[in-house]
Amino acid sequence: MRWFAIAFVVLFYWRISAQEQIGWRMDRYASLAGADLNPAWPLSSVYPLRWEFRLGAASLFIQNDYLFLESASNIALWNARSNLRIYARPDIGDVPNLPQGAFALDFFQKEVPFQGRTSGSLNGPGLWLRVGEQHAIGLALSARGWLQAWRLPDQLGYYTFDANPIGQSIPITPFEITAQTWREWTLHYSFSWEGWAAQHVLGVQFKWLRGYESLWLDVPQPMELRRLLGDTVAAPANAELSAGYTHTIWSGPDAIFQQPHGRGIGFDIGYARVIHGSRDPWAVRWGVSLVDVGYINYEGAVSWHSVRLDTARLYTRSPYVGFSRFDEVPTLIRRFSYESLGDSLASYQGDHYRLWLPTGLSAQVDISITPWAFVGGMMMIPLPWGVVGSRRNAVLSLNPRLEHRWGSITVPFVWYAWQEVHMGLAARFAFVTIGTDHLGSWINSDVYTGTDVYVSLSLIPFLKGMGMQLGGKRYKKRYKKGRVRCYEF
Repeated sequence: MRWFAIAFVVLFYWRISAQEQIGWRMDRYASLAGADLNPAWPLSSVYPLRWEFRLGAASLFIQNDYLFLESASNIALWNARSNLRIYARPDIGDVPNLPQGAFALDFFQKEVPFQGRTSGSLNGPGLWLRVGEQHAIGLALSARGWLQAWRLPDQLGYYTFDANPIGQSIPITPFEITAQTWREWTLHYSFSWEGWAAQHVLGVQFKWLRGYESLWLDVPQPMELRRLLGDTVAAPANAELSAGYTHTIWSGPDAIFQQPHGRGIGFDIGYARVIHGSRDPWAVRWGVSLVDVGYINYEGAVSWHSVRLDTARLYTRSPYVGFSRFDEVPTLIRRFSYESLGDSLASYQGDHYRLWLPTGLSAQVDISITPWAFVGGMMMIPLPWGVVGSRRNAVLSLNPRLEHRWGSITVPFVWYAWQEVHMGLAARFAFVTIGTDHLGSWINSDVYTGTDVYVSLSLIPFLKGMGMQLGGKRYKKRYKKGRVRCYEF
């Protein structure tokens, strides 16, 4: 069993990006989380908070369509943690019953490209503050990670590749595998103004980025491989691939995340409009936003390699999938360079490269049914820049919620990557928010492909005299029911 190949796929298909983790972003009392979806969203609340101070937050999202655990859940995995065993289904065959604490891992067989992403964040202290009646500022510190495979060809499926007849052409379409972690300081500003029967908000967030560990592989052009006798693969002339990595990523857990290897900038920008009506607090509010526009330049203790074959080459697969230690990877890269270009150092292109952030275009809508019942919706569309970097997947969600200043419950229904529909559940109890956009992964799943969880702890002005709503009586009077000022003639 090619265990390293499995570990490689698991690592890069788990993605610490939730399906945008809607349950904590649409709430009127989640200023900082809402600003990450649309910088204008928090200020578009008719009775917004005067301030929010986030003590900390964390999120994790894992989803893939390459491999899965049979009959597993987060609770079952946690209960078996002291004696957890995972057996590969190709090794054990059709064994119906496994010992307690054991799970079978199997692989999908598909005729469309595989995709996977793991995204996560650790959010440190953050402050969102409304200034006067029309302005808001904010400052936040976060650490983020993004790991993913983008359009991995179905011919690279575990069962598929070796099932091809000897000598048959195997089409390989362009794909990417990307992993990067970074720290960001975010500066927020938003501005609100009144129009006829509507409130308008424009918001922007500037980000200063420090990149830590990164790794990427890019196959930019289609090619056709041939599986030959034994363990040999033939690659055609003009086959091309590029790769880059930070040196410390192969040095073990004690060496990673110790110092930054890159610097970059980014921004989010958004617009929101609140349409006033007879319902309280609004008839409908909607917004559009562009998020995570930017890049990180890595340099210094990094390497960038590129290979373009001038003639067909033969490769033996076993050295590249059978090694057991990460510190062997640089040696294998030199071997690949020698086998491809006749020189172990010829593939080296320099000690710098640029990776882009996972840019997305989002639209949001929030309809008020009663003062405490809302139905929201969100769509996120990826905007790949045609260069190497982290990429989002498309998301469409419907988010009914019950909301009060002391708590809220949201039940998001999420259509992820136009392939899977998940139901989630999020709850806020005063200062604490906890939720998931994939509730089924916590209970039981015949085909366990990932999970999602997020939690946040924030101080917000609930108590009387803390400035729950800006401007007190004067502010409330300005936005009374009807919203439109009537004149008598």
